[in-house]
Amino acid sequence: MIAVGKTDVGRVRTVNQDNIFVSTAPVGCVPNVFVVADGMGGELAGDVASDLAIKSFIASLTSRQANGEYLDNLITAVTAANADVYNKGSSAPEFNGMGTTFLAVTLAGNVLYAAHVGDSRLYAVTDKKIEQLSNDHSYVMEMVRNGQLTQEEAENHPRKNVITRAVGSAGLVNVDGIIRPVAHDTIYLICSDGLSNMVHADEIRDIVRNRNMTVEQRAERLIARANENGGKDNISAVIISPWEDGEVQL
Repeated sequence: MIAVGKTDVGRVRTVNQDNIFVSTAPVGCVPNVFVVADGMGGELAGDVASDLAIKSFIASLTSRQANGEYLDNLITAVTAANADVYNKGSSAPEFNGMGTTFLAVTLAGNVLYAAHVGDSRLYAVTDKKIEQLSNDHSYVMEMVRNGQLTQEEAENHPRKNVITRAVGSAGLVNVDGIIRPVAHDTIYLICSDGLSNMVHADEIRDIVRNRNMTVEQRAERLIARANENGGKDNISAVIISPWEDGEVQL
């Protein structure tokens, strides 16, 4: 397995409120873990939220013994992160209302497990297609799922970036769980909306599957394309390739 994570401030924002974590080695009760967190909040609050959420999440995993309950462990750790971010948000006016998306993945025994809050995305990428495995917890995607908007209308909706769930925005959080078999020759991508909103899914697929580049070069190219298209938000991408050899790169 090789996994590479890259994050970039983009061309418009002055602060990178995204944070990532990448480890192909065991972290507490999971055999590996990959995270993208896209913070929200005024001034530096979003940066604080995403950083604290990841640190709390990793601390929770580290405190637990391996028990084979991978999805439960991920969800428990996200729940712990939610409590810490919520408490921090209540501690001072400059942190009020802060929160973060959170998408965490572990691969164990040829099964992918993910815990998910917000509109950061998990994709499965093959040579023929790119499939979004996560559901966006956003205002417009709720309308799409309810039949009130088409997918095409959602792409340009003025409230496209309004999310309906975030880690730390309330005392309790509803965490989605995902379990999928690791399909042969499939590469997985976790990204913030700074990538998915700026680069078409088909182009993302082409870059992720480009065997003329290393996995690290593919991650760098994703960031570059988002910036070439305007870089209107912070950009994060974590590529997980179970079928390629190499060391984790941060």
